[in-house]
Amino acid sequence: MPKKTVSKNKKKPAKINKKSKFLLRHPLILPVLVFIILFAGGLIFLVSLGSSTQGPTDAHIVDIYADGAQKTVTTRAKTVGELLQKLDLSIKDEDITEPSREAIILEDNTQVNVYRARPVLIIDGNRSITLFTAQRAPRLVASDAGLSLLPEDKAEFTRAGDVLESGASEQLVITRSVEVQLNVYGAIKLFRTTAKTVNELLKEENISTLEGETVEPAGATPITSGMLISVNRPGVKTS
Repeated sequence: MPKKTVSKNKKKPAKINKKSKFLLRHPLILPVLVFIILFAGGLIFLVSLGSSTQGPTDAHIVDIYADGAQKTVTTRAKTVGELLQKLDLSIKDEDITEPSREAIILEDNTQVNVYRARPVLIIDGNRSITLFTAQRAPRLVASDAGLSLLPEDKAEFTRAGDVLESGASEQLVITRSVEVQLNVYGAIKLFRTTAKTVNELLKEENISTLEGETVEPAGATPITSGMLISVNRPGVKTS
């Protein structure tokens, strides 16, 4: 009886490599890796896109007040001066801007004010000065003219009805204070005042005389530098 021959070409089971075994044991790794790769790619794309275009923070909304008009603009100008130049707003050396022309525009709703210089006639006693200035505060105008003011001095604007010979329609009047002594019932006070008369000074100091009291010199007497004003009560020595 013929012997059965066994074929030596039996198919052996395929070996599973290490990588396949690892993936079989950790089935979630592949989707996680895919997600990370896609997420990183998206970030790189967004960064490259943002670097090639100007973002919204490069432009700012600015309110400009100049020459009696208000204007709102969106600008990428870096400074106030650059913005005014782009808008063809002529600014003279004597004009003033708030903020200054060198100020950097950092945020939206920045307000820019342009103050135009104009001639002002300054009257300081017997002295008159015509000054071209954009300052609005009386003491700053006086400072622009090189005038020093004491805290007790007064500086007040008065608008002239007509344009003056100097070309100024606005004038600043300075009233200089003088030093006086006030003796009230023997208590002496030394101070400066711009009062014109003794009565005006007593009113400024909230001093009212009672019946029988006297004031020296008389109430209508003009105030002069170094003057001594006395309020006397009967029976009270004031020397």
